[in-house]
Amino acid sequence: MKTALILLLLCMAFGACASKPANSTVPGAPAAPIKDGDYKGSGTVTKINNEAGSIEMDHGDIPGLMPAMRMEFYVSDKALLDGIGVGDSVDFTILYKGGTEKITKLVKK
Repeated sequence: MKTALILLLLCMAFGACASKPANSTVPGAPAAPIKDGDYKGSGTVTKINNEAGSIEMDHGDIPGLMPAMRMEFYVSDKALLDGIGVGDSVDFTILYKGGTEKITKLVKK
């Protein structure tokens, strides 16, 4: 009787652990490939390098591209940085192509 109870509890425990929602990610599983295209995001500017044509931001999740983080991006045209300053909240569009990201649109909120 004791053995049967232990087996029943083990089966219940393993059954509960084995069932996962269909949309959950399994640790160590390869991520879905990122498709080339435009991705929209928003964030707060933490650093600007006008000479290099780059902007660093604390940005929110960019669906389909990357999770929220602080990251430096290059811009497609340095003129996009005109009128943007550290601390500004911005909306942006990133063009992802062949494994690289470039900001193609940058608007101060």
